[in-house]
Amino acid sequence: GSFQSTENAEKRFPDGGLQPVRFRLYTDKGCAADTIKRIKVSNRIISDFRPEGKNCEDSVITFKSYLGLSAYPGGIWHWSLGEGKTDSSRYQIDTKGSFKATTKPVTIKHWVITDKGCVSDTSYRDIPLIHASAQSPTLSMLGDTLCPGKVIKWEASVSFTPSKWLWDLGDGISSSTAQSASRTYQNPGNYAIRLQIQDQNGCGAPAVVKQVTIAPPPKADAGPNLYTILGSSVVLQPRMSPPNSFLYKWSPSTWLNDPGISNPTATPITDITYAMKVWDKLTLCYAEDSVRVIVVESKNIPNTFTPNNDGINDLWELKFIERCPECRAEVYATNGMPVWRSTPGKVIWDGRANGKDLPVGTYYYVIKLAGTETPVTGYVTILR
Repeated sequence: GSFQSTENAEKRFPDGGLQPVRFRLYTDKGCAADTIKRIKVSNRIISDFRPEGKNCEDSVITFKSYLGLSAYPGGIWHWSLGEGKTDSSRYQIDTKGSFKATTKPVTIKHWVITDKGCVSDTSYRDIPLIHASAQSPTLSMLGDTLCPGKVIKWEASVSFTPSKWLWDLGDGISSSTAQSASRTYQNPGNYAIRLQIQDQNGCGAPAVVKQVTIAPPPKADAGPNLYTILGSSVVLQPRMSPPNSFLYKWSPSTWLNDPGISNPTATPITDITYAMKVWDKLTLCYAEDSVRVIVVESKNIPNTFTPNNDGINDLWELKFIERCPECRAEVYATNGMPVWRSTPGKVIWDGRANGKDLPVGTYYYVIKLAGTETPVTGYVTILR
């Protein structure tokens, strides 16, 4: 419905589809030539997009185009993200952007150029305002010791009322309840505590990270079971290294000279078990162990026996150490040569050495009780 009378013509079609173009040429003699061609005109491309994300300085906003890749394969998607930032891609229809805090809207532009060279119209959308990041909290830690099994509490201080608390307590457990969090760590090791908050605009503050080290407990070893003779004393012998690195407490304190030292002296009158609690002086982490002190009677050490096989007083018996498998009794001749040594469970001597009867005379014994530095000594006489 429009006409031009120039050699070449230009036309912007208002609609897409097949458009018939008729060309007529007249000579100066009045002769005419005529031809018609149909031009395939693409429909107008209307671009549009939507933003997804928070209008925050610490956030990334995704801009999603409504023009799909399948509709315009081989096209190029163009973006203008403000502040001189642009993006274009042949295969990625969406884009992302992050922005500094602003006091005025940020204008985003989007258009597409198809593989046929057709350019869509340009769509505009304003981000009204980019909010500044919230102020990070101050994080403090409360706890008596940093030891396994102990409660540790973290308290956050902020200058405003956050809308959300995001705690990561370093052990795979998170919390979003309030401005304080607590945890009991059962295993020693290093833990990274992380807290991030959000303000009323949904904008987050830079995360605060605090490292905490849970110290391992000491390896408590109260030592082996000890034996003492009734009326004698024995020193408790814990195996802690180095001994001066720990604080000690023994319980019960019954028959102990000082329950607060590493090696107290015990003078029990009956069997007793002492519990030892030790604290590492540096970390104040503690552990416990126990040791049993067994009291044996010393009054039944015969000084004479008659090994003549008459059934009377033929054996030298040490019944009082039968319950002490770690104790030893040894007998020596007057020249210092050993003639008998007890074995666990066998504390009876028949007056023989190497299967032969020993001569009448005096012999000397040494009885060693486990855990007792001073052995019991004396003599025994063989009569026939």
